[in-house]
Amino acid sequence: MANVPTIVVGTGNQQKVVTPALLTGLDSTGAIVALRVDASGNLLTALSSGTVLVANLGTPPVGSRAIVSNALNPVFAALVAGGGAVEVPVYLSSTGWRVG
Repeated sequence: MANVPTIVVGTGNQQKVVTPALLTGLDSTGAIVALRVDASGNLLTALSSGTVLVANLGTPPVGSRAIVSNALNPVFAALVAGGGAVEVPVYLSSTGWRVG
């Protein structure tokens, strides 16, 4: 049987050891966060149930998804622009964050 890398998640008596695949929890705002990682601990996809400003999207792996709260005139599959007041889902493509 091969060694399977594990990750310790949590703090204090709430710690548990998991085999990398899908890790879930809450961020500091209370949004549900899901991270998909490979056996080496490399982040593959990040998902969040909370909203974020376009300027704070960051650069997680391609395929990651988020919901922005300030899209300006969003058009499906177009690059998202901030400065508006529309809440829409977005995904990270190889060329940037897109509406969808």
